[in-house]
Amino acid sequence: MKRIAVGAFVYESNSFTPLKASEGNFRVVRGEQIYHHLDIFKSTKGIIFKLTEYIYEIMPTVFAVALPFGEVEKEFYQKIRNELLDRIASLGDLDAIALALHGSMAVEDIGDGEGDLLSHIRSRFPKTLIVSALDLHAIVTDKMVENANAFVGYKTAPHVDREETGERAAQLIRFSLENNKDLTMGYQRIPMMIFGELAVTDVEPMKTMIKHLNQAESSDDVLSASFFTGFPPVDIPENCASSVVITAGDIEKALEMSKSLASKFWERRDEFTFNTEAYPVVEAITRAIQGKDFPTFVSDMGDNPTAGTPEDNTNIIQALIEHDQVTKLEHKPLVAVIADPIACEKCRGKQGKDILLTLGGKIDSIYSKPIELNCRIKKIIHNYTEKELGIEGLDLVLVSTRSIDIIITSKRVGVTDPKLLKDIDDEFNQRELIVVKSGYLFDAFKEVAARSIIALTTGCADPVLSRLPYKNVRRPVFPLDRDFQYRS
Repeated sequence: MKRIAVGAFVYESNSFTPLKASEGNFRVVRGEQIYHHLDIFKSTKGIIFKLTEYIYEIMPTVFAVALPFGEVEKEFYQKIRNELLDRIASLGDLDAIALALHGSMAVEDIGDGEGDLLSHIRSRFPKTLIVSALDLHAIVTDKMVENANAFVGYKTAPHVDREETGERAAQLIRFSLENNKDLTMGYQRIPMMIFGELAVTDVEPMKTMIKHLNQAESSDDVLSASFFTGFPPVDIPENCASSVVITAGDIEKALEMSKSLASKFWERRDEFTFNTEAYPVVEAITRAIQGKDFPTFVSDMGDNPTAGTPEDNTNIIQALIEHDQVTKLEHKPLVAVIADPIACEKCRGKQGKDILLTLGGKIDSIYSKPIELNCRIKKIIHNYTEKELGIEGLDLVLVSTRSIDIIITSKRVGVTDPKLLKDIDDEFNQRELIVVKSGYLFDAFKEVAARSIIALTTGCADPVLSRLPYKNVRRPVFPLDRDFQYRS
């Protein structure tokens, strides 16, 4: 029976977020515990289920995941890295190592987290097959490619194929082991950085890019083809898009096809734009109010926690308060959410009472500032848990000001499903305008939204890349630079 070690370190960094991610940010699962957490580790779930189908022996090791935030503290990263290495080493002879990584993890004083992790694994296990599932928004680096046999990436954004991608990684392992064939990887750097909101896979040009991948995979000896868009808020030299092709031992074909795919991607660089309306913040609010399609969801993209931001930026709240047309709406706009544990705690036991709150701007003090608001506390929920959404032990407070309502949370949370909003806000279904800390709307929101607008807000995930203070990204890179030539 083939013996496969399985592990995961799934994390996406934002270099412009002031705080580092440490142990308290992460959920770490060890050994057999992973079988109770597979709905959180989707790619790992696909890997394990498919390898089990092949009647391989699964050897679970360490699995770490967190909501994107700042760069990872070096000490914590090394602790998890070393534990992963030691657990793999304790397993004895192995046929392969299957990993689920994100691909955009930056580590304090190290930079390329996945490259460092893979290089340490490779140094300990120089002849073992290493295959990893990656996020579509991965930054694939030379160091990563040098220390793994194959990468396979998501083909959807929003990501609905994470489990399937894990299955594809397992299929590569099986192909190599059962046919006694090497996996060869062709990699091509593409000097572009693209936010996921500009590369949604069911619209052009990304829709055609995915077709190119599927066509490539129909070629003889091509086992997998992937595009990776990079992740703009990671300020490391290697940050850019890339193409990766896996073949059955034919390195020349892998390189040739990865270059061809890279050229196709580059040729359409100017077409990577928002597939929904996108405006500066005041215009976004104005258009939402003046429209007739309700509910309209406005995304505060510059403070999108799934892109690693603090989720306490107050700029869009200030813009709503100052907007002279907000009061024309029948129902107050709702802002979901502001992560502020201090304000949340101050509201404890005061449901129905009036209170003066200093809200937000505590972590993101670079792009915003705290705002004082006279509020009435409408509803409080303690220890809110929704495991399918990855939420546990969250406190929620709904407060009402003169012109807007705001959901305050005790910690950062990805606003990926309207269920959280509906559970705290009894007026959710009547609201005309709802602001969410997000980029593109996730599918669950699309089902209830009549209209979607992206607000190009300043913040740690500013969608206008020229406003971000890059220091380390290798130049030239599109769209920061436009007057240069690239040939794959």
